[in-house]
Amino acid sequence: MSQSKETYRNACCRLHRVIANFFAVKAWCRGADCVILDRKVLDKILNLERMKGSRVKWMRQDMKQWFPYIQAIKYDQKDSVGSLYLSRINIDDFMVDAMYDTERARKMNKKGVNTIIFSSRMSKFFSEDSMITELSLLASGLKLPIKKKGGPIKGRKKGSAT
Repeated sequence: MSQSKETYRNACCRLHRVIANFFAVKAWCRGADCVILDRKVLDKILNLERMKGSRVKWMRQDMKQWFPYIQAIKYDQKDSVGSLYLSRINIDDFMVDAMYDTERARKMNKKGVNTIIFSSRMSKFFSEDSMITELSLLASGLKLPIKKKGGPIKGRKKGSAT
């Protein structure tokens, strides 16, 4: 791997770990086992217009300590990722049929897999800077985690697992 490619890969790894840490805290505060990130949230956080399959592979590698089960949902054949499901527990049984994220989250919640969705309505709140700031404030004790009851937050897209 060339020096520039290695530098890029290391930067991506660091960002993926920040994302995993941030959403692990959000999941913990809401008692969730699974977090669903829709495409607009991913675009905002990753600052990408397109996401290739190799990026999803990197994310799986880099986030596995926080979320060992990661599923990417495609909305159509042009997408490599529509939504990303980050889970502490195996969710393969829920990924077989095409359905809206909200439907899938409701189904998972009914079966005891507490699931929350972070959707496009919330995407303006997520950036690398804001996530690092919030994590730093929590780690330093200058901010307390906000405990919220879990449950799906409305989303829109319908897709199938890849």
